[in-house]
Amino acid sequence: MGNVLRRPGNRGSLPVLPFVVALALAGCGDGAGNSAGSSPTQTTTPSYGTIQSEIGTIALSSPAFRPGGAMPVRYTCDGAGASPPLAWRNVPAGTAELFLLAIDLNGGSTSAVQWAVGGLSPSSHGILTGRLPQRAVVGLNSAGEARWDGICGARGQVHHVAFLLYALSRKLALKAGFSPPLVRSGLKGATLTKGLTLATYRRP
Repeated sequence: MGNVLRRPGNRGSLPVLPFVVALALAGCGDGAGNSAGSSPTQTTTPSYGTIQSEIGTIALSSPAFRPGGAMPVRYTCDGAGASPPLAWRNVPAGTAELFLLAIDLNGGSTSAVQWAVGGLSPSSHGILTGRLPQRAVVGLNSAGEARWDGICGARGQVHHVAFLLYALSRKLALKAGFSPPLVRSGLKGATLTKGLTLATYRRP
């Protein structure tokens, strides 16, 4: 479930998903301007700085890379394409579900969903390399596959990947292969707080 070798050319099999700014900026409140019925093309893709400014109270990290540091080849299309391990703490009381989103921030309008995982237990403290909890629900990435999309891209180009973990006050009741844009309405008003960690990768 957690491993994938990204096949060149698949990135465009789903539309570019600039809806991620609505996800990244989702929190308590009514999300003005980001109604469930609005078109994703009307939303601006988040910048690196915008994502950084939206860090919440959850401490999210990875034993595989330092925050903002280089991601090991193992987790990319140049290696095994394994999904990276993550660890978190400070999940608030009242959390019903955790939702994980990984997005490639590189290139503005070409930002892509690398990974979308719902159904994570609020009592959990992380995930292992290439593995997810049994009850986790994986949505489609921008390659149209329900799994981690190993980071890839043009050689010599740096990719910035944001991992965001949302603490939700209610369960989203997602099914395997869910479409991430549809999660936007579910996050509205349900996000208690969030966590963020960042990684980079430059293809050799």
